[in-house]
Amino acid sequence: LLLNYTITPDLSLCKAKDVELAPSWILQSGTIYEGPQARCEDLAFAGKESSLQEREMLENDERDDSACSLTENDAFLVTLVATVVFASLMLTLLYCHGCSRLYLSVVRQAASIEVPKPGKETVEKSPAAEATEAEEPSTTGRHVLFASIEHCIPQRNVNAFTGDTGTFLQDFIKEHPSGMLSLVHPMLGIDYGHLDLYSELTIVVDGKIQVVEVLMMEDARPGLDIRWYFLRHELFSDRTQESLFPQPMSRIRSLRFYSLWNQALAMLLDGLKPEIYHCLDCHQALAPLYTESTIPLVLLL
Repeated sequence: LLLNYTITPDLSLCKAKDVELAPSWILQSGTIYEGPQARCEDLAFAGKESSLQEREMLENDERDDSACSLTENDAFLVTLVATVVFASLMLTLLYCHGCSRLYLSVVRQAASIEVPKPGKETVEKSPAAEATEAEEPSTTGRHVLFASIEHCIPQRNVNAFTGDTGTFLQDFIKEHPSGMLSLVHPMLGIDYGHLDLYSELTIVVDGKIQVVEVLMMEDARPGLDIRWYFLRHELFSDRTQESLFPQPMSRIRSLRFYSLWNQALAMLLDGLKPEIYHCLDCHQALAPLYTESTIPLVLLL
């Protein structure tokens, strides 16, 4: 019907186009067309109805606009309240942590570094190490202290590392030059097998006294004496192989962990007196700032 009829602009007449006259056409709107000069019976009613519909649409649009404006106002209020709450929380955290006496390091003055000469033994030998040296010629290499949170001990089935660090640690020990190699690691809450008690370290962290046990294990290969020193403390043993590093870094407990770890390392550096401090990553790089003497540092990131 729409293809065969042409509707005039005033919508009052409907003319047939290239078709035979039909007696009548009944549309869904109820309009009846009779013959070529048809009249639209409900034209006026349709006009009134369309006007009412247009008025209702305008009113609905106005209501929609007001609803949108209310929604924008609500979003602004929610954002404002969230910002105030977040700022208050940050200020509260700063206030609560303001009374903490936790310092990672205190630098009093600059110091020059003097590299010791190789071949000077400064660590007291255990009976097992003395027996090993009696069977083999004494080494003249340097004494290197290596420290890292990640560690790998295949003979004890301990794999506390992420990524390919385990392969690096094994190759590091395998390819290390002759001398003495001391490896220091914080212990996880897992079984390390039998370890000998080496010493106990008394350290002050955040105004409280902490006691760290140092356990030792010895090993050797031709030309290289190897000693593992494992530090045992509650802050260290709370970790697992899946979560080696305390998270998040901004927590007071995490800061206590790193303060205790670096101070314990510093006490071992002063006690063992190695010639070189080999530091894997930045987690133990502050230890030399706690030492009483200076020491050459090799930092591997």
